Amino acid sequence: MKSSIIYYGIIPLGGSKMNDYIINFLKEIMAIDSPSGYTKEVIHHCQKEAENLGFHTHQTNKGNLEIYVEGQDDYTVGFCGHVDTLGLMVRSIKSDGTLAFTNVGGPIIAELLASGWSDAGLNSLFVSITAFGYLCGGLMAGMVSDYFGRVRACIANTIIFSLGCLGACLAPDMYFLIAMRFLMGIGLGAAYPAGYSALTEYTPPTKRGQYQAWVGLIANCGTPFASFVSLVLLPMFGWRAIFVFCGVAGIIVAVLLIKFMEESPRWLAMKGRGEEADALVKKWEDAARKAGHDIPDVPDELIEAEMAKREVKQLPTKVLFTNKQLFKRLVVACVLCWTNFVCVYTIVSWTPTIFVTRGFDVTYSVAMSVVINLGIPVGVAIMSALIDKFPRKVHLCITLPLSGIAGFAWSMIPADQTILIMAVGFVMAALVYY
Repeated sequence: MKSSIIYYGIIPLGGSKMNDYIINFLKEIMAIDSPSGYTKEVIHHCQKEAENLGFHTHQTNKGNLEIYVEGQDDYTVGFCGHVDTLGLMVRSIKSDGTLAFTNVGGPIIAELLASGWSDAGLNSLFVSITAFGYLCGGLMAGMVSDYFGRVRACIANTIIFSLGCLGACLAPDMYFLIAMRFLMGIGLGAAYPAGYSALTEYTPPTKRGQYQAWVGLIANCGTPFASFVSLVLLPMFGWRAIFVFCGVAGIIVAVLLIKFMEESPRWLAMKGRGEEADALVKKWEDAARKAGHDIPDVPDELIEAEMAKREVKQLPTKVLFTNKQLFKRLVVACVLCWTNFVCVYTIVSWTPTIFVTRGFDVTYSVAMSVVINLGIPVGVAIMSALIDKFPRKVHLCITLPLSGIAGFAWSMIPADQTILIMAVGFVMAALVYY
């Protein structure tokens, strides 16, 4: 809620006296600097004026000022007015003497809402369709990766995401943008399982957890980086530039995958292409030997013995629901994933919009989001260092309640306490991503 004054009743002034009072009072409050979100001083001035007139006042924890005026009967009338600067703000003076403005809004969906290009309902669909795209992409990732190979799957997922981004920057309306967002969601949703499954096949079991933790840390650094990119590009070029940046970045990643990523030997062996798998492993072993590493030859007998010991039987999906122990774990995992998904989308997708509804302008909203999102890689880094030192249940039993407490405390902070909003938000993000 933006800082505002709420009058209950009618101020008992009339005629020229009323006009003079309104003009003089407007001059007083307009002389007080009050950009969006910074209304403490002007609200205090209004409160003092109301109390001098003999009215009862109350200031809420969100920074709103309520002024109560007794009427002549029980019928209640309420008026609401903003006292902060809304609509647009001057960013600079251009070389031709005209003014450059900063729109009131936030990254992507907040900017779309503030500019009138979208509304709250379409913004909700925009976010939801992304999650649905993740679901569709994730469901298809395994089949595509197993059929076409790890490299082709990763390249295809990246290209799908890039095409969605480039299409979004040309969107003629919100519905087309939502469709492109769904396409982006498919690419991203498939990229996660395809990438992690490939990682497990490229890394030895003794180092796999460590490498996955590092990959998770690097991946989650993308969130604050994306907020920083929005902070730079949105005020200067608008929301379409964000999608251009992401689309071009995706194309660069696809080119790097084509050039440097080699197929998984495990997948090649699974497809009966043993000679290709053996040649690829031999190439890597020769490169390691040239680098000074001792790579002993492995006898065929040992390989056959290990294959016999590690034979894995493919169980049907229904086992997850018929086996009581597995079903309990499945329910717990689903609840945790659902809770985490809601929290993550609140922090990443809706925080800028929340700030806009609290009265912050686009630049300050994005800057605050950057600071809060910096807690994401911090939480992942701490988790990576501690995850093997204590049982998983201990981590969950500590961090989940703390996340809830931090989220509740964050929601109760007054709008003018920006430092506290960022500090508690930083801690909340770190706990949620732990």
